[in-house]
Amino acid sequence: MSRLKISLLALLALAVPLQAQPRRPMTLIDMIEAPQLSDPQVSPDGKQVLFVMSKPDWKANTRISHIWRVNADGSGLVQMTNGVKGESSPHWSPDGKLIALLGRKPSSSAEGGSEETTQIYLIHNNGGEAEQLTEHSTAVSSINWSPDGESLYFLSSDPKTEEEKKRDKQKDDVYAFDEDYKQTHLWRVRIAGKGEKKLTDGNFSDTAYSLSRDGKKIVLSRAPTPRFGDSDQSEVFVTDASGAGEIQLTHNRVAESNIEISPDNSQVLFTAGANRKFETYYNSNLFVVPSGGGEARLLLPDFPYGVDDARWSRDGRSVFMLCNMGVHNELHQLDLDSRTPKQLTDGAHALGSWSLFESGSRHLFILNEPQNPGEVYVWGPDMSAPAPVTRILEYVARDFELPRVEKIQWKGADGVIVEGVLTYPLGYQEGKRYPLVVDTHGGPQSSDKLVFGSWSRYGGPLFQPSAPGRHGGSGLPDPARHCGSGAPRKNGMERRGTHDQQDDHLHRPVQSGVFRSRSGQLDIDVRPERCPKLSNALVRRDALAERCADFRVLGQFPVEGRMEGQDSYDLPGRGKRPARPDASVRRDAPRVENQRGPYASLRGPARTPRLGRAASPAVQNERRAGMVREVRHGPVVHVGEGPRRS
Repeated sequence: MSRLKISLLALLALAVPLQAQPRRPMTLIDMIEAPQLSDPQVSPDGKQVLFVMSKPDWKANTRISHIWRVNADGSGLVQMTNGVKGESSPHWSPDGKLIALLGRKPSSSAEGGSEETTQIYLIHNNGGEAEQLTEHSTAVSSINWSPDGESLYFLSSDPKTEEEKKRDKQKDDVYAFDEDYKQTHLWRVRIAGKGEKKLTDGNFSDTAYSLSRDGKKIVLSRAPTPRFGDSDQSEVFVTDASGAGEIQLTHNRVAESNIEISPDNSQVLFTAGANRKFETYYNSNLFVVPSGGGEARLLLPDFPYGVDDARWSRDGRSVFMLCNMGVHNELHQLDLDSRTPKQLTDGAHALGSWSLFESGSRHLFILNEPQNPGEVYVWGPDMSAPAPVTRILEYVARDFELPRVEKIQWKGADGVIVEGVLTYPLGYQEGKRYPLVVDTHGGPQSSDKLVFGSWSRYGGPLFQPSAPGRHGGSGLPDPARHCGSGAPRKNGMERRGTHDQQDDHLHRPVQSGVFRSRSGQLDIDVRPERCPKLSNALVRRDALAERCADFRVLGQFPVEGRMEGQDSYDLPGRGKRPARPDASVRRDAPRVENQRGPYASLRGPARTPRLGRAASPAVQNERRAGMVREVRHGPVVHVGEGPRRS
């Protein structure tokens, strides 16, 4: 009888559906554990999609990426690679039978054979072991198939000279800072025979390139060096498929991006953060230039949005654009005859890793939204909205409590509409007042988006004004002027905290009741501002001059010059240095007075403040303008002098 009762109870338990588990807040571990999808690539026939998915490897203390494949309808998900070091950059061959990718393994051509370099591998679409194609002496990047499928193009830096290898062997590793780079050039490797050929050479770096549809032309972005600081000196060149017949197409002082030659090889498309005169510090705009040389033309001089990416249509009669529209970005299509742009997508999301189907009728991208960390989506003109291809991250919204995120708008001081992203706290109650953290973007380009939040913004409440800078990187005219004036109070949440305003390159912190600080020893009333990388030179002169502090007070603080590799974040630790004797403070003051002019940079060699004296007119003006730069925990106070960009 007891056994029968037990059996019946077991059957009843199985018949009762399991109750859904309550959603819980995400932890930092949960966020790190979430897979990250990137670089989707559609097959030539449009039936399959490759993408990269990375997951954390806690033992290796890094994220490891592998190549996955899925059918365009979302079925048939399969992992294609499983190397220990991971793989990236999948590219379909023109016939769809092979997949080229980048992976890492010890290079036999490196000294001792132990140096790991990124090389090109090939794998069949129907599976099998990946075969290494290149044995290049340096790392390979930016791979692309030739249209005939017989070759792969790639970028790679120049190898070390024999003299440099000899110095490395002798452990002679002294070099001038920022001068230890190698130039990057374009190469080609044949699939049959694996023969490699260097297509460009010289004292310059090819930083990006694209191939024409027929494989007869190559468009290159070329800079004096691979250093980021020289990117504004890059120019666009066009060559034939062998790297010969070079023609320089641009002559300006701005960085060009998204270079692509038209289907008929007559024009080259590119984007640049400049106006029609190629004056910099503007939204990213769309340009075309004749491939045989000539003047570059701005296609949309009055377009209100920044162009983040652009592609030619298959027939060359229009251009597809991914445009930054403030807190979201959307696909647009520009008809070249009428010069009329048309918005194709719309939603509370951010699109990235965008590419076109071979047919040109559909678009593939990663779609990120507040409840979705980023899945592969497809969109076509016959669709009312983007459709998901992958559903790997559906568990996030199902299992975890996620914050409410929305766009808010308000009028600035001169009536211009400004917008921002508001993240509500978990468990938000309508009508209850919450302190609010304001995280300003700073600009001058791009903007915060309506996307799934990182751990730093998960719990809210957080307000992110769209403040990209003077020329409106988010497509909003001069928004940084307005974010600090009349910023909203929404649903009982108060705007509190410091906020950057940028106008004519000046930073002026907004009045704050929460973060207003007062140094106990000097009784200095300051307003802090987020402004990293300030000099560690003691720049207390403004604050101390108005207090007429004596040497006994100053002797308690370290007075040191800025050291290489340190910035203002090092100040709390530096405050523990031994106190300086009065003699050294007296000795340094007159020397620094002679060194520092009224408009000297904060990064100069100054070491001490003006002691017990009236501040210079420039400093007094700065104090009245509220440009006290920064305060850290403790008595050391930084002030600014002269204009400063973010």
